[in-house]
Formats: sequence, C-alpha cells, structure tokens
Amino acid sequence: MIRLFIASDFSLGTRLILPVKQAHYVLHVMRLKQGDQLEVVNGRQGLWLGEIHVEKKQVFLTLIKHLLPAQNLPPCILCPALIKKEAMDFVLQKATELGITEIRPIVAERSVVSSLNLDRSEMIIREACEQCERLDKPCLYAPQSLYEVLTQLQGQATLVWLSERGQSQGQKGTLPSALFVGPEGGWSLKEQELFKRIRNGDIEARNEIIERNLRFVVNIARQFIKANETLPFPDLIQDGNLGLIEAVDNFDYTLGYRFNTYSAYWIKSYIIMGIVNKSRIIRIPCHLHYDIFKARKMASSRNC
Repeated sequence: MIRLFIASDFSLGTRLILPVKQAHYVLHVMRLKQGDQLEVVNGRQGLWLGEIHVEKKQVFLTLIKHLLPAQNLPPCILCPALIKKEAMDFVLQKATELGITEIRPIVAERSVVSSLNLDRSEMIIREACEQCERLDKPCLYAPQSLYEVLTQLQGQATLVWLSERGQSQGQKGTLPSALFVGPEGGWSLKEQELFKRIRNGDIEARNEIIERNLRFVVNIARQFIKANETLPFPDLIQDGNLGLIEAVDNFDYTLGYRFNTYSAYWIKSYIIMGIVNKSRIIRIPCHLHYDIFKARKMASSRNC
C-alpha cells in the first residue's frame, strides 16, 4: 500500500488537505481515485489509514483507523561533514534507512561546501521514510562547526570519530552513540587535536579561558563606542567575543607571549569587521574604515 509522510497532527476522523505535490503524486502518478485508501505517518503518532476524497481540484485525506503505535528507535546520532550535493543526498537517504535518529551536518575545514539546503534535505529524508516504511523521522539540524557540535553533545552522547586512515578513536560509555564522519581528505590536524582534547576533557579548560576573558572583551569594545555611530554596544561585545574564541583556538603558549597581548589583536579585528559589515548601507573596505577610526580618535584627543 502507498505510504505518505504528512507533518500535521493526527486523530481519528481528522480531514487533511494534501499539498499540491503530494496531491499530484496520488492522483496522476499512482492513479488513485475517490474512496481509495493509503497509509500516512507524521513521525510522531505511528501509522494511520486514510481515505481519499477529491473536491474541486483539492485532495483531502480522512483518517479512518490507527494501525500501529509510534516507533521508538534507540537513539543514534550521525555527524557527517558536508560533502558535494549528490553524495550528501545519498548519506541522508541511507542514514534514514539505517535508523539514525539525529543528523547533525558539520562544516569541516576540508569541506568542499559550507551550506546545506534544509528544505531539499528534509524532502529527501521524508521520501526515504516512505520508501523504507519507517514510522518516525530523523531530526535534521542546520550545519554547524565541529566545535559547536562537540560542545553540544559532550556529556549527552558517546563520541566516536571515524578516520579514513585507520586512526579512529572514541569514548567509552553507555550514552547514545554520536558518529563523526569526516569530509573528503579526512579530518584536519587541528580537528583531530580537538577530538583528542574532547576525549581528555580539555574542552572545559578552553571554555574557562573564554569565560575569564569576557570582561577584557568589554574593555576593548568600549574603545570603539565613539568611533561607531550606528552599531549598538552589545553588538560590539558580541563581535569581540568571536575574536576571543578565535584567539583561544590559535594561541600558542610555547612562543612566550602573554595571552592578553595576542587576543587583543583578534578582538579588535573582529570588532572592526563587525562595524564595517553592519554599520553602513554602503560597505567601506576594512582598511579604509580603520584609517577613519584612527583619524576620529586623533581628532577627539586634540579636542580634549
């Protein structure tokens, strides 16, 4: 029997309006007619039986019977690095068929693409659910950086990262598994080091360094209030925090420099980029905007 995935809530006797594409599929592809029956799922309430009614070029589906309860698969998380469109479609399809419950795409350093069409991906997942007769649907997240995904899943799942060069590693535990699959060319050395730090618990030390230097970001952001006419102060702090995170990731203590000296450069750079990109309708190149900032600062010091 034909099965459709519909996102609406189900209850006995509910009358659903099929979207245009699904109505075309039912009437013109599968050649169903008035009174024919088909199965429907929404990923939450199990399997239902519906009856087709056609009225004025619209297709309605009336739910007449609840066939099966909701399916609760054991949680398993897939975290694939973004790859080319056709290959990513195949990953989404097979992950759905194999019972993955969450899909968290990652923008890795070696990813050849940096974005994912979520609407198209959801459609591929729905079609895979219909084909394999799965009653639930994997939860698809927007692409994030590797660090963001790792920090969100730390303590919530057993992290297992896979390497094409036979250097796969992982944590031991009874939590749901989260499988990290790298891009073409594998994980970069920086990403492999991040995996090792997660395994050793060092990621908490990184967060502590960031939290201890948040006040330093505020002090630097205050220096840009007079030179900035439109961007609110909280936005300056937010951009400065991004610079602080970049400084923490790139800092090398073996060179003998103080962290505040090193991080100040990144914090100022991100604040200036934020001002350049957000404060004007017509964007001015970053180096010219910095010259304007220095000129205004010099003029204000003379007036004082």
